[in-house]
Amino acid sequence: MPPVKSENLFKKPKVHKNRNTYTPQQEQEILLKQLYIDVNDPRNQRIIKLLRETRNEFLRKLLADDAKNLLSAQ
Repeated sequence: MPPVKSENLFKKPKVHKNRNTYTPQQEQEILLKQLYIDVNDPRNQRIIKLLRETRNEFLRKLLADDAKNLLSAQ
C-alpha cells in the first residue's frame, strides 16, 4: 500500500447529515441524555421545567423525612 499523501494526512472524512425526525417526546429524551443543557436555549424550556419539578419533589421528600423524629417511636 502506498504512503498517504501529505495533502490528505490531516483531512477528516465528511460526516453525514442526520436526517432523522423525532417526536417531541423522543427529542426531550435525547436532550436529557446530554450532559450540558443550555438554560438560555428556548428549545430546552420543557427539560428545565421537568428538572425543576423533579428537584422540588426530591427536596420536599427529603425535608419531610428529615422532619420525622425516628427516636420518638421507641
